[in-house]
Amino acid sequence: MPTVVRVQPNSCGLPCVPTTLEILDAGSTRVTGGCPACREEAAAFRDAGLPSPREAGGDALSEKIGAAAAILQEARAPFIYGLGRSATVVARRAAALAAILGGAVDIEGADVAGADLLALQSFGLPGATFGEIRNRADLLLLWRCDPRATHPRLFERPSRTPCARMEARVVVIVPAGTAAPPAGAGDDLAAGGAAHRATDLVLPACSGSDLGIALSLRALVNDISPVGESIGGVPLAVLRQAAERLRRARYAAILWDPAATAGVGGDAVALSLALLARDLNRHTRCVARPLGAGGNVAGAMAALAAACGYPRAVSFASGTPLYGPGEHDAARMIGEGRADALVLVGARSRGERPESDRPGRRDRGRARVIAIGPRLPRGFDEADVFIKTAVPGISAPGSAGRADGLHVALPAGLPPAGPAEETVLEMITLQVQALRRSSHAQDPERPDR
Repeated sequence: MPTVVRVQPNSCGLPCVPTTLEILDAGSTRVTGGCPACREEAAAFRDAGLPSPREAGGDALSEKIGAAAAILQEARAPFIYGLGRSATVVARRAAALAAILGGAVDIEGADVAGADLLALQSFGLPGATFGEIRNRADLLLLWRCDPRATHPRLFERPSRTPCARMEARVVVIVPAGTAAPPAGAGDDLAAGGAAHRATDLVLPACSGSDLGIALSLRALVNDISPVGESIGGVPLAVLRQAAERLRRARYAAILWDPAATAGVGGDAVALSLALLARDLNRHTRCVARPLGAGGNVAGAMAALAAACGYPRAVSFASGTPLYGPGEHDAARMIGEGRADALVLVGARSRGERPESDRPGRRDRGRARVIAIGPRLPRGFDEADVFIKTAVPGISAPGSAGRADGLHVALPAGLPPAGPAEETVLEMITLQVQALRRSSHAQDPERPDR
């Protein structure tokens, strides 16, 4: 008989239905339910093609902990990376270990949220939970995203409630990946193509025109008419129609994909969307929210900010936390070889930029690698120490932060395949502290680092 379990992989960072993992008698796995990202994570859990790393210290967990602590004790520039697919408590443990080591810590996937953080710091974001948006919003402005395709229940009003009797929701969408406006585009673009619903008002903005479109919508909302007959491939009449719908809405929600604001000029786009929401609040109720970077990036950033005051790319080398995106992140510490010891916690990739984007790489020798997680990150064929752990939401319980700031429980549907990541980090921290006490007792004049 096949074994059927319901799990909750923490891969999308959005309200998602549970994923069903059906383990067949032949050892194969069938995955259903959930969104594509969560199904991929659940399927990877049963992947038997894991690489065979060089596990220094032998097979015993205590020996691996000792080997990892010895590497970190000798390191001059340790770097902790990952945490975006881990439970929230893991980020707090990682910050504590980085503070003891005098190293740096960064979160995988948090780099795409840089523009959103800047908008939040500069002007604030009038936010709301996804539940409030689902129940109250009568207009959605979807900027380079359409979560209705992967999360169809995200904005469905619950049946048998007063919300279910509300008028049909208006959707204004700037589709992702539009290279040029469709042939024959005119004033009425509501049809929008096969990928969109017939009632959607589609703004087919050309690639690279996001800032112009956002500024034009702001101008029209404030009764200022932009110059020209079209902006970024969108006819001005259509932009007027979108602005009028935004102003008439009782409750508007602006949602965007952080990847759309991660490139060149993305900061200005995120700031413009935040200001558009602020301007709309003079006429109606409007909220603005990025859809998040996936996984538990939002929860990890919140935990790191609570621990040291900064959400990502933090260095403790000076004894106090220093915030340095572009200086203490993976692109610099791993990509340019500035770290001599890497602690990869639940990481899925190396986190560095492509080789062509790293002109100043410093060859300081191979960094010692300590991998903690269900599998090795892509790009690492071996590790000096590999401690296989359980997966939050599949084989280990925990909690995670959604993109809207709510924290949700991650129950374990399967027996653990190893210790939890937070347990491993705590054991390494205690072992490092013991080594430092022993070293100081033998040589009181020797500095800790």
